[in-house]
Amino acid sequence: TSPDTDLPPGTIGSVMTSATIAQKCAKFKLDFGNTVEMDYDPADTSGYFGAYIAKRDPKIMIDPRAELLATDAQYTRWTAGTEAAFSFATPVNGAGLKYTVTAPKFQIINMKVADRNSAMIWDIEGEVHENAGNDAHSILISA
Repeated sequence: TSPDTDLPPGTIGSVMTSATIAQKCAKFKLDFGNTVEMDYDPADTSGYFGAYIAKRDPKIMIDPRAELLATDAQYTRWTAGTEAAFSFATPVNGAGLKYTVTAPKFQIINMKVADRNSAMIWDIEGEVHENAGNDAHSILISA
């Protein structure tokens, strides 16, 4: 079984953290933010040599339940522009695979109050910045 043929992993039992604090979310989205450009080749019958990623702007979108400021200072991290580690790990699925997404430097860039089943939540969009190299985020698929 490979990730291309397996059903998407379930999220029940997943663990999500931001700034080492467990998050109670119903939504998780990783947008790679890739801009793909074509590489021209007039000698080829298609007119193209291939394609390449010209620009990347990865973002993570989550909707954690709002907690007391003393418990989780999401608002403070947003207003201060603080970068924090982010992690999302699914439990092992039916095919025996576990998915883990990590971002060492996650910075909240947009945050607004929202509602989920009459509970206050934060609708958060964050940028994923590079750490010590080309490692803005990683996706690990393991058994």
